[in-house]
Amino acid sequence: MGYSALRSQILSAPPYLLAFFVVLATSALSDKYQNRSLFICFHALLAAFGYTTIAIAGMFEAGPTWRYLGVYPAASGFFSAVTLLITWTINNQESDAKKGTGVAILNVIGQLGPFIGTALYPESDKPFYVRGMTACAIFMLLVAALSMWLRRILRRKNESAQQHPYKVSETGGSCTYFDREALECSQYLIPMADRRRINPPGGTTTAPVFATSAKVPAFQSQRTRKPNEIRKIFLQTGLTPSASGSAYFELEPSLPSATPGYFTHQSSSLKLTCTVHGPRPLPRSVPFSPYLLLSANVKFAPFASRHRRGYVRDVSERDLAVHVETALRGLLISERWPKSGVDVIITVLEGEDDEPQAVGHDIQKEEGGSSGWGMMSVLSGCITVASAAIADAGIDCVDLASGGVAAIVRQPTPPGLGDQNNGQRDNLPYIVLDPCPAEHIEILAVCVVGYLRSRDEITELWTRGDISSLSASGKGSSEELVDRAVEAAVSSRLVLEAALEAATRYKLETKS
Repeated sequence: MGYSALRSQILSAPPYLLAFFVVLATSALSDKYQNRSLFICFHALLAAFGYTTIAIAGMFEAGPTWRYLGVYPAASGFFSAVTLLITWTINNQESDAKKGTGVAILNVIGQLGPFIGTALYPESDKPFYVRGMTACAIFMLLVAALSMWLRRILRRKNESAQQHPYKVSETGGSCTYFDREALECSQYLIPMADRRRINPPGGTTTAPVFATSAKVPAFQSQRTRKPNEIRKIFLQTGLTPSASGSAYFELEPSLPSATPGYFTHQSSSLKLTCTVHGPRPLPRSVPFSPYLLLSANVKFAPFASRHRRGYVRDVSERDLAVHVETALRGLLISERWPKSGVDVIITVLEGEDDEPQAVGHDIQKEEGGSSGWGMMSVLSGCITVASAAIADAGIDCVDLASGGVAAIVRQPTPPGLGDQNNGQRDNLPYIVLDPCPAEHIEILAVCVVGYLRSRDEITELWTRGDISSLSASGKGSSEELVDRAVEAAVSSRLVLEAALEAATRYKLETKS
């Protein structure tokens, strides 16, 4: 335009400074009204107007003022349109893989611009470059037309989805098209019919109650396992394909079922399922976090215990979730997923009851005096099954976490301790691993740990009851109770390692 180099640099700053504030305002308004296409069309037309002004001023060899004024709308409209095009490309993809592919394709096409620009601005066209400015104006008009055409296509797709509400998309029925007025990203969920559930009868039903024979003796609690022996564990991963990782955990019933007069086990077993969803980006409303946010949810199925559970989480379930979160936070390498979240959902299919299902147990204690010792074994299993599901999801961890539980009990000398007591000291407190409330007459205290064996770290420690009773009897201390709980966690880890090794070997065999 005939200015010196210094003055040209000074005059080039205001158009780009204005474009900076216009981009910020456009992004905020576009997010507020959840609309991309109209803003892209407007700014593309604005950029086309600026390039047209520069081209016409050069064609008629007008003064530099007209060409300089045309730079303002050209810069503001061009950069705003490019910013919204990138976000619109991401918003219209259903999965992370498609988002990454869309951005890559957009960048490849966008980098073709410099090759075309070298031919549009030859040295022979200086100083007005009418042909290059005209081409830029035509391309911006094409951007405006294509944005409105894509808006129309997305509107038709969303209208079709609303007319067929039971048609589920690849992501489970979530539409991610971005435009509220054209229904291009209303983020609505398509209603899905639950076709797997069989509806019950309209009225209530009462299960039959059978009277037991008077000749059936009352049940007597007796532990058949050694004090340092845990129950058999079944653990398997990869049972829920729709989740990032999943696992199933089961403990064998502690008491035999072949008791005369009974058709079911006199003591309940422990059955848990766990699904892991994530890591996935957090919503924009959540404050920025440089670490992975862990959320644990523990819920008892309504049929998990003899007393039917409600559908809303109670205090004990929320308490279990807090302890599981504490145990797993020391397990994850959370700094590798900034502003991301992972959900760990544990469902208790069958939980351990505090009393055996037999004739002779105290009904009053069942109704009002349940001590909750079985909840400690549930927490131990939750830690183990959650660690297996996290490993199945492929989330980086410092180690595998396993749960262990030990208890102080008082009852007649168990198998294996008679020689130590010489048959003279009975009913003294002693420590057992993996206690089952149905096996013991009296439980004095219980300790649960979440343990990382490779790092020799305890990530969770929860004790209940009177631990001092062990010291008073001269049979040990509270530190010994924790050590025995760690011993139980080490035994559980052996099963955890074997299950993950089998799952990894199976995945490698199926891929090969």
